[in-house]
Amino acid sequence: MSHCPKRPTSTQMKQAIEPALSHKPESESWGLYSYSDLPPCMCGSGMGAFFWFATKAEMLHFMREYHAWMSIDFSAADPAAFVAQVQAAVDSVGPDPDEERLALLQRHLNKLAKHLWQIEWWGRFDDLCRGETPFARKVRERFWECWEEDGGISDSRPIPHRFLPAFREYLREYGI
Repeated sequence: MSHCPKRPTSTQMKQAIEPALSHKPESESWGLYSYSDLPPCMCGSGMGAFFWFATKAEMLHFMREYHAWMSIDFSAADPAAFVAQVQAAVDSVGPDPDEERLALLQRHLNKLAKHLWQIEWWGRFDDLCRGETPFARKVRERFWECWEEDGGISDSRPIPHRFLPAFREYLREYGI
């Protein structure tokens, strides 16, 4: 590969990650949930987080420029070569891939990043609140189990508007 990606500085990483973690998702916001796939002895064992963006293109830009570098210090592989592969994969789908291309990209990136990080989900906030994917249903079920006012009912029903603030707060700590 002729292009060697330049690693963002720690300040640049912080400036990209902090807003993505603290962004208040709205129905059309795009997000991704990823978790560490490093072995437990290397600070891994599945800790994860949601990252939120105004658009799908912003989410893909974050993946390409910043998320690709996460956990890379623990890898024995050539970091620049790995990131170049991630960037090429993201570039191959363009800024607005359809659901099928986005799913293919997710599977491809998860293969590339095995033992570093994994993307368990990406999509719109509204899809997480109301969608029927296994991940959306799992997240909602865990939310309802924790919700005291509801008596800890275990189901995956959609999140009503009045519960959105509590659900957003729940997502900020999901996976930690």
